[in-house]
Amino acid sequence: MQLEIPVLSFDVSSLLSEIRADLFPELTGDIHWLFCEMQVLACVNVYDNGKAPLIRFHSLLNHPETPKLIMRSIFIHELLHLKVRPGEIDGKQVTYPPEFNQAQTEINRDQQRSTELNKAKSGFWPLHHLAEARTC
Repeated sequence: MQLEIPVLSFDVSSLLSEIRADLFPELTGDIHWLFCEMQVLACVNVYDNGKAPLIRFHSLLNHPETPKLIMRSIFIHELLHLKVRPGEIDGKQVTYPPEFNQAQTEINRDQQRSTELNKAKSGFWPLHHLAEARTC
């Protein structure tokens, strides 16, 4: 995996710290992040051996024009995966149990960011290259 030096116009580590303090104070311990080439827009790796979780972002997001609001939204989504673990529905393991979707809806409503986020997404050119991209 080729690691990249962040070139965003804001401090990504500070953004993560702000989000954790505001929305996820129960998530203690280190959480690492990086930019790299991959198939999805972002994902979080959780390790059973006590190693700190790792949030990976697609290289296209590593751009000086990446809106802070987009990175904030993606961080929130990935941090929710650490708070609301995969569940089981009808005997099948699911990444997005109802509790996950409910928590994400509540955060979006509480932050009143949906309209602002959609505006940011529509004007941010790298996301157009990731039409099929998704977070995991």
